[in-house]
Amino acid sequence: MTYMHEAEPYGHLVFDGGDMQIDELALQLARPVAEVKKAMGELEKHGVFSRTESGVIFSRRMVRDKAKEERDKANGKGGGNPKLLSVVNGGVNPEDKAQKPEARDQKEKKYAFECGVVRLVEKDLSAWIAAFPLLDVKAELTGAAPWLGEQENWFNAAAGLLAKRNREVKTKTDVQRQAGEPKYQYGIKGAI
Repeated sequence: MTYMHEAEPYGHLVFDGGDMQIDELALQLARPVAEVKKAMGELEKHGVFSRTESGVIFSRRMVRDKAKEERDKANGKGGGNPKLLSVVNGGVNPEDKAQKPEARDQKEKKYAFECGVVRLVEKDLSAWIAAFPLLDVKAELTGAAPWLGEQENWFNAAAGLLAKRNREVKTKTDVQRQAGEPKYQYGIKGAI
């Protein structure tokens, strides 16, 4: 293929303007003639290459690629793809359309809770309050805000932390109930 790439015409196996014979190819490849002859026979048997009417070996793919390159080069000199130059399409580079800032939502988001990196909209805050009923969610998040600021994904870290704290409080309350201890509950919403 290297010789075909450098050949004229492109993609043809020629040597000094004529058909390259097996012995010349073997010499160029520094391989025994018998080995090159066998390899070329297998390639031809499997239809890897084609031959011109005069018997010159050529690569169909390389010839197609060269023809496409020539077409693309001609189109480039003419200003690009001729299909894009029509009046209907507005040319290759139609006029710029300025952005309208008023079209974008420029309102600041209003958060229901904000502390450090923790910024929750009402929907998320309400979901967490419902999911962790034993906790004062805002107090827990405020206390954990510095640690959450160091996390790669503060939202997931906060959800995990709240779930863990909720389980701890539940376990502690269950133990207190079983032991008959007074209802003093640290960090529990509505503590006595």
